[in-house]
Amino acid sequence: MLDIAGTPAVIGTVTPGGTGGTGGTGGTPLPNSLDIGTGTVAQTVSAASGNITFHDDAAATSNVRITGMSAGDTIVVTHAIASDYNFSRDFQDTNDLVITYTDSDTGATNRIVIDEILPTSGAVATLSQAIATAGFSFMTFA
Repeated sequence: MLDIAGTPAVIGTVTPGGTGGTGGTGGTPLPNSLDIGTGTVAQTVSAASGNITFHDDAAATSNVRITGMSAGDTIVVTHAIASDYNFSRDFQDTNDLVITYTDSDTGATNRIVIDEILPTSGAVATLSQAIATAGFSFMTFA
């Protein structure tokens, strides 16, 4: 469960897997989905309660800012590989990590900003560099 602006909230999406059609079973919502926001408007989610596993489907649009992320929290990405993603420091706050990707099949844009995860210096151009600089493994690809 997340706390957004003081209100408990569960954010989820429907994952493929149901049979669909008349009498179909549908999919199962994933908890803590990052497939929220729009191309121009970011949503903020909190990892402050600790040990949160966020889910990001690279084929769906994501525009989020994660606050309070620390060791024990992670983002699990599906439908992409680490080398597809871009990692950089935020130009306005160099302690924030900006992660971006555009899915070539669906056109979905993914923008994840992890607030205050980085120290003042250190390379972040790849996932392995960003993990080393942050000091913990915050993202995996399934």
